[in-house]
Order: sequence, then structure tokens, then C-alpha cells
Amino acid sequence: MADPGETINQAFNQRDIARGFEKELDAWIVKQLSYYSSPQLYTNFQPPRYYP
Repeated sequence: MADPGETINQAFNQRDIARGFEKELDAWIVKQLSYYSSPQLYTNFQPPRYYP
């Protein structure tokens, strides 16, 4: 995905930070895939209700 206002790709300049973000994103994706591939985890979920 391109950022129209970006003139310098900082991921190349700050590789250690970019790698850290990439690891966090990969871990989040794994958690999401494991959660949504197991319907027994979320089919009975009832979100909190708001009664004004």
C-alpha cells in the first residue's frame, strides 16, 4: 500500500523498528486466525449491553 505523502520509506532507514512491528503484526494475525477458526470460542459470546 502506498502512502501518497511519503517521500522516504522509513522502514529501510529503521529496520529494527520495522522488524519489531512486523513480528507484532505476525503474532496478532496468528491469534486472530486461531480464534476465528474455532467457532466454539466465539459463538456463545454476548457483547455487553447498554441500557441508558
